[in-house]
Amino acid sequence: RLVYVTCSVLPEENGAQVAAFIERHGDFDIVPIAKVWAEALPGEPAVSADGSDSHLLLTPARHGTHGFFIATLLRTDGLLPRNGADKKSLHLGLIVHR
Repeated sequence: RLVYVTCSVLPEENGAQVAAFIERHGDFDIVPIAKVWAEALPGEPAVSADGSDSHLLLTPARHGTHGFFIATLLRTDGLLPRNGADKKSLHLGLIVHR
């Protein structure tokens, strides 16, 4: 399990880096933030500022914090359940303009 965390709200430092990593390492997938939160913390997870359910983006305007990005990746060898979603749709929240 890898956890990618930045103190940034910039897509090129956050989702773009995760998407590039997954593109290079096809045996990794994102673990949805709600699953990670449920394993580690009580209550419901914060709502990501960008609406994603795959990672968590905290912003000063929405959450009253500094900017933070958190994504958890798991080496799955294709074993992570996708609930019918293909890999591309699972990571749509991470794709930025190239």
